[in-house]
Amino acid sequence: MAAQGTARLADDPGFSTAPVKEVREVSALHAYPTGSIYITDAGRGLTFRLDARGRLLDQKEIPAPALMSIDAYGQAATIEGESLRQGRQSWPLTWHDGKRKVSLRPAVPPLPRRDGSWWFTDERGGAVFEFDRSLVFRKSVWSGDGLSADRARVGPDDTVWLMDTGAGRLVRLDPSGQARSIDLKAAPASVRAARDLAVDALGAVWVLDAGRRALAVFSPSGQYEGALRLEGASGSLEAVEVDPGGGILVYDARERRLRRFVEVAPTVMGASAEVR
Repeated sequence: MAAQGTARLADDPGFSTAPVKEVREVSALHAYPTGSIYITDAGRGLTFRLDARGRLLDQKEIPAPALMSIDAYGQAATIEGESLRQGRQSWPLTWHDGKRKVSLRPAVPPLPRRDGSWWFTDERGGAVFEFDRSLVFRKSVWSGDGLSADRARVGPDDTVWLMDTGAGRLVRLDPSGQARSIDLKAAPASVRAARDLAVDALGAVWVLDAGRRALAVFSPSGQYEGALRLEGASGSLEAVEVDPGGGILVYDARERRLRRFVEVAPTVMGASAEVR
């Protein structure tokens, strides 16, 4: 799906319309290349697995469900207090700065990188730290600049995107740790109620705006590209993901179901699909 254009997004007629009644509070969506879709429910401490057509397959309990991500190998990684857990293994997120032991308190799910290393944000000021694939502290990446990030994604080139939904602020961290801050509430994006974000296979960023029932689209460099309306969506949108087929997955809390939106009109590159 193109990041720019006059595209119109509507429900995929082949996607399940059955509500996922078991879900109470969605904290994250993940779509894996195999087609499986994971819904993380912070309210019940469960992860629900759906197939590529939105049909429920199974569910299982997970610790700290609000802080879970899927790494490049399809392994679930969760934060438990000040540790990272994968399967039966657990690693403390601590290091010694030469004077004292420092413990990390992650604010968002762990951020897996292509080389196997990890980035973590700290809830105290939003600082970002890097650990190697063995979960040994490597370096400080970014000071945080007081960011209260509650959403995060990693792009295909290891660019990290952090979002503070309360402040309406989006931060782009390139692989070297250089930061660019974007005010989502300001023109031209004019996002009214940021809820979540997703990054597609090309690195474009899709910010879910529940206030406008739309997606604000940004280029991989952080340039605003336009907004695409989600036809028929309620104002209770909680989470977004781009699936391997290019569809947009959105969880609609009012209807208690996962919806898949697809492009149903030709796209004209270079034209903006603004939502008023």
